[in-house]
Amino acid sequence: METDCLKSPKAPIKVRKRRVASEIENLGSSCIIGGLILIWMSIMTFEPGSISKLMSGLDTYRWQATQGTVVSSRLEQNDDAGRGTVTFRVMLDGRTPEITKNVSQSWLTNYEQNYAEWAAQYAAGSPITVYHNQQGWTSIGRFPETGGATSVIQVLIKLTLGLLLVSFGIYWRKRSRQKAQSASA
Repeated sequence: METDCLKSPKAPIKVRKRRVASEIENLGSSCIIGGLILIWMSIMTFEPGSISKLMSGLDTYRWQATQGTVVSSRLEQNDDAGRGTVTFRVMLDGRTPEITKNVSQSWLTNYEQNYAEWAAQYAAGSPITVYHNQQGWTSIGRFPETGGATSVIQVLIKLTLGLLLVSFGIYWRKRSRQKAQSASA
């Protein structure tokens, strides 16, 4: 009658140690596989345009700020997020162009209240802070308010966790093999 040698006091100690070492080595393999799956998921969900959006979002911290006025906005609420376009006027180099930008925002709670507050800042006639650079590029938000930042951050977190899992798995496998060799010696 065969019983689980990890629980059976009748199994020889060497057999129990080998089984434990095997289980520990399997833990390392599981970490490696899990990490590789996370890395694969990160690569598959990565949007190529996200990096340029992230970089332009970070770049806005070096841009000058000026005041503009909202001309109109077309906003809508989708469950936990608000999205739409905002058209505004701003004085740049002696000209007052009318510029339209996409905006979006998501919330974790109080969707209706947060959406109402968010949409109110884009009401026609409202003042708005506009960031601009020497080339004439404009933004009505700074990182992380600009689009694309969230997806890049999520991908980077998944990649980091995947790499940590793979590293831990490799370390664990090496460690368990070294312990098994030193136990058998």
